[in-house]
Amino acid sequence: MKPEALVVHSDAASLRFACEALIMFRPGFRVATATDLSSATEWLQATDPELVVWDPGMASQDEIVSWWDANHLDRKPTIALGACPDGVPEASAILATPTAAPVFMEAVRSVVGARSDEGLVRQTQGDQQA
Repeated sequence: MKPEALVVHSDAASLRFACEALIMFRPGFRVATATDLSSATEWLQATDPELVVWDPGMASQDEIVSWWDANHLDRKPTIALGACPDGVPEASAILATPTAAPVFMEAVRSVVGARSDEGLVRQTQGDQQA
């Protein structure tokens, strides 16, 4: 079963926060985690998560840009959890850390809602109608 989201963050508290918030967003939400870009690349090559939450400060600008381009993240909904330095690819949403769970969940709704062809959006809309 593929993860529905990949959370890539170097800070353990931020990683845990994002995972817990995604599970609160929709119980049963499958989340994979990585603490470095190498592990994240392995996950991205092995699976196709519907959402990527990442830490823009976890590596150098060049490393982030290479990772972003190699994994075609411009084609996925992404949330940057932390400040994006100049020259780093722009995420679908950027949230300061720390952030509140409701703010994070609203960003998830907004980001995945922009891709109405994705299964996550259809399931989320169905949850709201129930």
